[in-house]
Amino acid sequence: MSLTNKLTQKIYLPHEEGVWMMVRMPSLAILTEARNAQGMQALMISKLDTMGLEEAQKLDLSLWRVGDDYHWFTLLQRCLVEWSYDEPLTPENIKELDQATVEYLVGQLVHQEGAEEEKKDTELSMIT
Repeated sequence: MSLTNKLTQKIYLPHEEGVWMMVRMPSLAILTEARNAQGMQALMISKLDTMGLEEAQKLDLSLWRVGDDYHWFTLLQRCLVEWSYDEPLTPENIKELDQATVEYLVGQLVHQEGAEEEKKDTELSMIT
């Protein structure tokens, strides 16, 4: 399917038994947005030495991870639809996800052509 806005996938987390995340498949626009957000963060980091102290202290780099191709928070905020946690799905709660969960979800979203083993842990559906 070429349009991703209605295609969802239920992803079970291998490191948390019974926990799942419903995600929408990222469109090229979402992937580009997440890649650009990561690039902008990297650009800001590279300019830290030329910034004044006040200007540098205003930067929020808490959601940036060195070496990532995609800004994880942008990607998850745009793609997470629902989850099985008791807490509501909010931007604040997305920021509270642990590293293993973030890395697994980003990997699943970015590398859709993954191994058949990984596909067994997911369910595809259409939003109606």
